[in-house]
Parts: sequence; structure tokens; C-alpha cells
Amino acid sequence: MGRPVKGFILAAGLGTRLRPLSDRVAKPAMEFFGVPMAAHTLNSLAGAGVSDFIINLHHLPETVKSALAGHLPTGAFVEWSEERGRILGTGGAVMPWLGHLSDGFILANGDTYRDLDPREMMEFHAKAGALATLSVAPAPEGASAPLEISESGRIERFLDDKRPDYRVGRPMLFSGMHIFSGAAVSRFNLVKETSFCVNRQVNQKMVAEGLPVFGYWPQKGYFWSDLGTPQSYLEAHFSLLKAGRPPLLSRGRLVLEDETTSQGGKIAAPSWLGEGAIVKNGAVAGPFAVLGAGSVVGEGLKVSGCVAWGEVKVEKSAEKAILSGFEAVFSDGGKR
Repeated sequence: MGRPVKGFILAAGLGTRLRPLSDRVAKPAMEFFGVPMAAHTLNSLAGAGVSDFIINLHHLPETVKSALAGHLPTGAFVEWSEERGRILGTGGAVMPWLGHLSDGFILANGDTYRDLDPREMMEFHAKAGALATLSVAPAPEGASAPLEISESGRIERFLDDKRPDYRVGRPMLFSGMHIFSGAAVSRFNLVKETSFCVNRQVNQKMVAEGLPVFGYWPQKGYFWSDLGTPQSYLEAHFSLLKAGRPPLLSRGRLVLEDETTSQGGKIAAPSWLGEGAIVKNGAVAGPFAVLGAGSVVGEGLKVSGCVAWGEVKVEKSAEKAILSGFEAVFSDGGKR
């Protein structure tokens, strides 16, 4: 297969584990280092040559459209696929568009973060002669792993199904991106349900039949997160701060040494400030503070281990919290 030029971004999910934030803003529209989650995926694919996008919507669709309006890649053609009534799942979402995607496509979760280069994954997919390639990452020791891959990257086991000539492989997790060759697209038509999971109904069955399905793992310094809970959302920010490499799309500056602001506040490293973020007199932001564009930490306050979204006026000290402007949600999921 040649390089796919079509991308399908999944942005319809309910984000239930991030409630009450997701009662107001769809998860793909939430900020990650000052940029909507889905924009990171959208722009990474555009950078790899994908120019034709479909983005599916269901929960709070207007929040996704509004959030992405300022982040659509130059020259990209975007179509919105709004799912009314029942959500269609990661496989069912694609079905109305199969004719458009018949030459192959990339299917990516719009509410997770991966710092992989899709161009390298596309090259791996082509060289492997794969029908499908999934982005993967090693499972933590002792954790349940849905996948096993061989040294070449061939998926040996997918959930409960194994290849006919199965050999024990390395336990891996799926990190949210698939590449499907044109020859794999017809496999979607074999599913008789309208709402279904692409991994269970397409990829798992191809593995069971011994078809070439591969896992791609960049290995060197690869970081990903499903950003699915308040704790994992915050920890993803902290991990990238520790590594000193915020996302490429983020618009701000990384603070790696303590500093004093022009307003008399202090920033404790490591932290990250979006454009126009202000730390006022006597206030301390950090360590591990991520302040969105135009956010303000009020006089004398302290925020550490916090992510403040853009334009938020912080009026109370906080630790390990997501400060959205309409709700403060802490790492344990509580709101106070």
C-alpha cells in the first residue's frame, strides 16, 4: 500500500471517567498543554501527509468543533460525521464512510496522546506488508495485556484469539492509532452490527485467521497516555515536564529553572506557561504547573501539580488539580 492520505479521527466518546469536566466539554476538546487533545492527533497526521480527514462526533459535538476551529491544518479537508442517537463505536463509526476510505486509511483516537511520528509508522506498515498495523506500547509488569507481539512486530495474540502458529510474544497495550491497508477495508463489511469495536470485530478476527496484523512500537523514549482519568491526565503533563519535551503543537514556554515573574510571582520548575499566562505578586506556580494561555494565578496563591486551562482566573490555592474555570477536579477524581 502507498501512504494513506485519509485519516479518521475518533472524537465521539463520552469521557465518563473525566466527569464532571466532560459534562461540559467533550474529552477530545479538553486542553492538553493548552491545545485541544484532538488537535495533537490531527496535526501529527497532517505532518505525515494526511490531507483528507473525517472526524466523528456524538457527545457535546459543538465543543469539539469550536475547540478545533483554530487548529485545523492549513490545506486540510475536514468532514464531520455526527452520530445522533446511539454512539456507533470505533468500528461502526467508519461504516458510513467505507467507500471514501477504500484505498486505506489511518484510524486514530482523538482523545489520547501519542508522541510517535506517523510517517515512521506508515513506513513500518508498508515494509511489513500488513493488512493492519496498531500503535502499541509495553504493558507494565504484572498488568493485563490485550496483545502480544513477536520480535518482528507481528501480533501473536489479540485479546482471546491467537494466530494459528502462535508463539509467546511480548505483552503490549494498544495506544490508539491504526493503519488499515485497502485490502483490509472489506473486513469491516463482514461485521453485521451497526455499533461495534474495531479491535474486537476486525483486528482480533484477522489475527485469529493468521492474517498479517502488526504492532508498531517506536521504542526510544516513546510516551503515550489515554488521558482517561484526572490522575492519568495530570500525570501525562508531569511526565512530559520531567522529560523536558512538551508536545510540538503546544504554544508556550517550558520553565526548567525557578524564576520570578515581572508581576512579582514565582514559577517553580519544571512548569509550562502558555502565551500571556500571568503569575501575580506573591503567588507561586509549580513545581509541575501547566498554565494555559491567558490564565492568571491570583496574588499570594500557590498552585502545584496543577493544570489550569486557558483564560482561567485561579482564585484559590490548589494541589494536583485540573482547574477548568467551571470546576476544580483533583487527581483522586474529587471536586472541592
